[in-house]
Amino acid sequence: MYPNMFFADTNFLVSYFAGDSNSHHAERVMEEIEAGKIRLIIPVGVIQECCHIFEKAERFALPKEKIANTLIPFLLTSGIEAEDRDVVVAALRKFHEKNVDFMDAYLAARSSASGVPIVSFDKDFKKLDCQVYNPQKDKVGR
Repeated sequence: MYPNMFFADTNFLVSYFAGDSNSHHAERVMEEIEAGKIRLIIPVGVIQECCHIFEKAERFALPKEKIANTLIPFLLTSGIEAEDRDVVVAALRKFHEKNVDFMDAYLAARSSASGVPIVSFDKDFKKLDCQVYNPQKDKVGR
């Protein structure tokens, strides 16, 4: 067990960034992180959910650029451990620069980093710097 480490749920990050009724509690946790007393682990799925909520929820409806420019510095903060951080940061950049869904941007960034191609019918991958196979047109496998 790791007493000074916590996984962050999406609602924690949404509260922290949105300034809702729980934000003062989230800010208190962030003060503990900044003081070096605890560490926060951010799973990739939580980042994906945050992007979706901040972009699609009527309450927020934020542009992708604002979402990426908010999340990237947060993920680079000391005491914050984002899973697959370098790939997630690259994906957040592609998310707003190429105007694609976060998960498509994440898969493209993972594919580029690993050299493993993607199999998909999604046309958005043409916008991204990755190798993609469309089973309708391409032969997949050997």
